[in-house]
Amino acid sequence: MLHQVRDDNVAKLLRDANTFVTSSRDAIEHSAPHIYLSALPFSAKDSLVYKTFSGCCGGIIAVNPFGTDRPGSRLTLRLTGLESTIDTVVYFPDGRQIVSSSTDGVIRFWDARTGEETIPPLRSPSSIHSLLLAKDGRRIIAGIGDGTVNVWSLNAGHVTLLQQLHGHTGPIRSIKHSLGDSVLTIASFSKISTHIWNAERSQYTPSLQWYLGDAIAVTFSSDGETLASCSNDGSVRLWNSATGEPTDQLPQIPHGPICLVVSFSPDGGSMALGYDTGMIRIWELQSRGISAEFPKRVGPIRSLAFSPDGHLLAAGSDDTRVRLWDLRHDASESAAIILEGHTNRINSVIFSPDELFIVSASEDCAIRIWDASSGGHSTLAAHPLSAHDGAVNSVAIRPDGSAIVSGSNDCAVRVWDALTGKLEYPPLLGHAAPVYSVAISPDGRLVASASRDRTVRLWDLPTGEAVNEPLKEHEGFVTTTVFSPDSQWLATGSYDKSVRLWNVATGKTSTVNPAPDFWVTAVAFSPDGRLLAAGGAGGHIHFWHSATGQRACQPLRTSAHISSIAISPAGTHVVFGGYNMVCILDIAAEHEARVFKSHDLQVNSVAYSADGHFIVSGSDDKTIGLWDATTGARLAKLHEHGGSVSCVKFTLDGQSIVSCSRDKTIRIWNMGEIHSSTSGGGSNCTAALVSATPKDGWLLGPSGELLLWVPVEYRHYLQIPPYTMVIGSLRIVVTAVDDLLHRGENWTRCWRNNPLSDPCTL
Repeated sequence: MLHQVRDDNVAKLLRDANTFVTSSRDAIEHSAPHIYLSALPFSAKDSLVYKTFSGCCGGIIAVNPFGTDRPGSRLTLRLTGLESTIDTVVYFPDGRQIVSSSTDGVIRFWDARTGEETIPPLRSPSSIHSLLLAKDGRRIIAGIGDGTVNVWSLNAGHVTLLQQLHGHTGPIRSIKHSLGDSVLTIASFSKISTHIWNAERSQYTPSLQWYLGDAIAVTFSSDGETLASCSNDGSVRLWNSATGEPTDQLPQIPHGPICLVVSFSPDGGSMALGYDTGMIRIWELQSRGISAEFPKRVGPIRSLAFSPDGHLLAAGSDDTRVRLWDLRHDASESAAIILEGHTNRINSVIFSPDELFIVSASEDCAIRIWDASSGGHSTLAAHPLSAHDGAVNSVAIRPDGSAIVSGSNDCAVRVWDALTGKLEYPPLLGHAAPVYSVAISPDGRLVASASRDRTVRLWDLPTGEAVNEPLKEHEGFVTTTVFSPDSQWLATGSYDKSVRLWNVATGKTSTVNPAPDFWVTAVAFSPDGRLLAAGGAGGHIHFWHSATGQRACQPLRTSAHISSIAISPAGTHVVFGGYNMVCILDIAAEHEARVFKSHDLQVNSVAYSADGHFIVSGSDDKTIGLWDATTGARLAKLHEHGGSVSCVKFTLDGQSIVSCSRDKTIRIWNMGEIHSSTSGGGSNCTAALVSATPKDGWLLGPSGELLLWVPVEYRHYLQIPPYTMVIGSLRIVVTAVDDLLHRGENWTRCWRNNPLSDPCTL
């Protein structure tokens, strides 16, 4: 193989090979054939490993990412064997080793290229919250939870405790050198102390101490001469670390978020500020102004880091993701590269000295090393599809199938082009709390959104403009909304135990509003508009004449909390979702007609197809069920969402299902592909992947055989038939290159050529 690679690319090949092995370690250790069947297709397309070997293989999948700047995982290494939350990671000056500290008081030393521990760990009696390496790499200083600072010497792999510094009574939050390695400044939540290095005695001697006040975070500028502190009152202050004198205070945001972390740029000219709302600001010290702001709600920001050249900014947050920006280009939230793989909040992010890697440490007891390189950073900025920032709670489909509307926990309503997955226009903002339900009028003109903020809003669908004032008569969370078939009325249900009918033209409520006396979580009109049904807590379904508000029949009693109801197109049956089941009730006979018990958890949403032949259901078990409405037979169980399925709908033509989830994505499923795969039609590859069961990152065949391994950062975004689109932050489309997917005992047939004469042979 090496003779195919130019000599000047050997270093790149070795680096790409290391990345290939470490990023696909889970697949390779579990099943060697998946070096070819899974790891190779998911590897970076610009890597020499992929370029050299991909042409030699056939009968493997093709992986095409949309909404990310490069295919393949950026994860190059995962450090394992840790048992506690990792608080801090630091690179050695030469970039070859990493030091980590954890809440169990253990300091570990790692080879940054192999992930192996290089020397035995150091142990302290208390948790460690801050670490510092001297610029010559010969001393390591750790801030202990009890206020002690330990200084060790490092010499040829041997570690010796030199000194313990006392005087602080609380956890040490930050340590910094200034004037080379000669002045050590230590900060706890309320106190600052400085110490001078005495080379002859190999010890630090106390110099100055002063009190800071009540701070929740402190950090130093790169030269150690300026200290920034964040306080619970929302203030951010700057101090002269040599004198203890305050030098500046940033303007506070009235009743605004709390700053949790500050990071200085390498030149000291700006600071990145991370807040408890997920907002990030870049503050210019000379102009005393904000040069960039990322207001997106992503969870509290716990760590920020500039690259050594100041061009890149990395952020770690409670949403388990690392975000990366190139500040020379589009410094906006939409331009962030998102690194996924952690499963708990991220406490620390740092760049390697050569700026090629990012290291992240998390409460999931893992350290991950990511590739930050991108052709000199000139193309670093990604261009992801706009996505909701929170769980997607509801979707609605325009009758002509051209648009999808969604409502989310991020308080926004968004309108998407159903063919391209792109936003029609900027998000519709106005709600002050999560949007629980959205609906589109049958004439396709209006959107209604219902929110936890107790209001209902109307929007013009073609333009996105607000229509009239918000509807505000509910006294509890508004959980559900639906238009009447003639588009003249809007029905809403609420936790205030009421159902309200609103005149769409006037915005006024009807005088015949029903009072069901239970928390209402579902409402539906009959196809002719004459009946209005409501369900919710207690398991009752009530029916009223929509014109008079009088009861149409006795309430139908069920045994489960009702989260969603739908009336059949013929108006004869009502379907509802409960705990682990879908039920169909005969309205006239007033009894339970059929129960489908296939879901494992609560069913959140049900819907009929327009012809009444099918029912679709979405559940907290992350699956979607497709049912024959007449026989009750399950036709398909669809797995691909990475979170609870909140809402499911059929398009009017019956060709597609639209679903949304707490995984923050919307998916469009092709009914033809579903029928083809479940009836044994379609290509072998498509049928195998459609029927596969996901488990621990693998797609398994009917006998538990391994079909495909998927990198962790792609699992929520994988697009495999029968669904045709993922609307989210990114999507990874998997298709069959050939008609046959090699697997089982036939996997070696993926190698196309004669190994004795093939130039791809090792």
